[in-house]
Amino acid sequence: MSQPKLLIVDDEQANLKTIFTILKSLEEPFRILTATNGVDACRIAEIEQPDLIIMDWEMPEMNGIEATQELRRHDKTRDIPVIIATGKMTDPAHLKAALAAGAHDYVRKPIEPMELLARIESSLRLARAYARTRELLQQLADEHRNIIDSINYAKRIQQFVLPEEQRLRQRFPDSFILYLPRDIVSGDFYWFHSKRNQTIFVAGDCTGHGVPGAFMSLLGINALNQILRDFGSLDADLFLAEFNERIGALLKQGYAASKEAVPPMDGMDVALANIDTKNYIVQYAGAGRPLYFTRNGQLEFVKGAHYPIGGTGLLYQKVTYERHEVQLAPGDCLYFFSDGYTDQFNSENKRKFGVKRFREILQEVQAQPMENQRDHLIDVLTTWKGDQAQTDDIMVIGLRLP
Repeated sequence: MSQPKLLIVDDEQANLKTIFTILKSLEEPFRILTATNGVDACRIAEIEQPDLIIMDWEMPEMNGIEATQELRRHDKTRDIPVIIATGKMTDPAHLKAALAAGAHDYVRKPIEPMELLARIESSLRLARAYARTRELLQQLADEHRNIIDSINYAKRIQQFVLPEEQRLRQRFPDSFILYLPRDIVSGDFYWFHSKRNQTIFVAGDCTGHGVPGAFMSLLGINALNQILRDFGSLDADLFLAEFNERIGALLKQGYAASKEAVPPMDGMDVALANIDTKNYIVQYAGAGRPLYFTRNGQLEFVKGAHYPIGGTGLLYQKVTYERHEVQLAPGDCLYFFSDGYTDQFNSENKRKFGVKRFREILQEVQAQPMENQRDHLIDVLTTWKGDQAQTDDIMVIGLRLP
């Protein structure tokens, strides 16, 4: 701290002179400011930002307690230490009132030089601590702003990589995408490719959320693009098996330096469907995520393998993905989703939303237009969540077969 500034506030010149004389005896030089009432004290404090204020209690216009309360109302002055000085308000109740008003210390008149010096030294230490705290808080605020700016930029990149909803509606006019990252960017992702009457659709839920999850989602989309380029269309189970191999290779899973080394457990749960919009046959293969669909107005589902893509799937000696085929009809619906919606916690009920409740909602709204379904899912989620923070990334995608 540079040369400390002390503001002395007293309506009696004799008291100002006494305090000034005491301060001159200190080895540490001070820049001394003076005021004779609380109004001027607040104005000077706002402009000069003193390191310490010694404030008389009884003054005209605005007394010391009122002035202290006023100082505490403003950002620039709320942390300036104040020592209340008084010759009349000296009992414990007055001390309590001064501290309650925001004073940091209290000295009685006639002022004893050693006592005042000790209280000034203590208050200046407090002022230095406040100054250092403000500096650190500003540094943290600047760093936080830089991090948030970077993550927001990463969000733009992730949005560029994810398929546009407009493209999906070109193939499935009645469809919706409910995509709610928990921490700006998301570990949930979706991907699709259409050619002639075939559409390959993938929905993934990566390990983690926020930045780590978003990195994983980009790896997943990149691997899917590579498979499409190398093989074109594959049956759902073969596509998923190839995807598992490529994610494991990208993350160097299964290539540990020693047998004792623990491989990275990062991975993703995935639902993959190959949708034939001519014959209305849907091939499905899953790794930890099911496929929900409607048939004859009833919600049904098919489960995939219980192990994920990569990650803990490495703990199994043999990983295979079963291909399921579902015969549907025009107007039937398909639903892909991560576990974020069903895992949303409600603090009042102390439980998750749950899969059963989620199925009931889909059954209830499946006949409505997809946009209405999306709005209803949002309304239900908002009501359930209440003031509770979002637990995880949320993704629900609905497609109605044309």
